[in-house]
Amino acid sequence: MPQTIIWFRVYSIFLALVYVACIAGGAFFLTLDPSEAEMPETWIAVFGWLFILMSLIFAIGFGLGAFLPPKPWAWVYGMVLICIGMTSALFLPFCIPLLIFWLKDPVNEWFGRKRP
Repeated sequence: MPQTIIWFRVYSIFLALVYVACIAGGAFFLTLDPSEAEMPETWIAVFGWLFILMSLIFAIGFGLGAFLPPKPWAWVYGMVLICIGMTSALFLPFCIPLLIFWLKDPVNEWFGRKRP
């Protein structure tokens, strides 16, 4: 197994945990008093539940990423997760090197991908 796969798994687990923390943040948002938040109660509920739902989807997606089998479709799935992480400036220093090594032959061979 290439070293890149191990780092990818660390990345996936870390982001899954970040999104679990975001779920807790959404739940906290639901407990806010509308007068303290200076917004209607309806908006607090919408934002809280939206935050919980989106964070849950990403937490599951990144959590599954840590257990990808060595199949060609899993390489694409991993690439998508790396690109999602690149949308945050905080994760760019980690995602850029991970992406560079993700595109190299050892990782492609491990996933059973044939390069043109």
